[in-house]
Amino acid sequence: MNSNLLKNVEIECCTKTFEESTKGVPQFKTQLSCWPSEIIQARISFDAACRMDLSTMTPLQMQRLAALKRELIQTLHGQY
Repeated sequence: MNSNLLKNVEIECCTKTFEESTKGVPQFKTQLSCWPSEIIQARISFDAACRMDLSTMTPLQMQRLAALKRELIQTLHGQY
């Protein structure tokens, strides 16, 4: 895996899901998911937070989730 590939995936992660961002490089998907990139890790966390079932959450949990999502969005949009 080269630095250009990593940079391209990071750029795509700013606007697309991790799954969509790694469609072109399925052989590196596992390696990229473990990569210490703030952008990639923020995208993986954001995707997981978006899949959470809100109907089972208390208002406090929903508030905390919303705060986490805002922080992750700032990370994703603040990089590029």
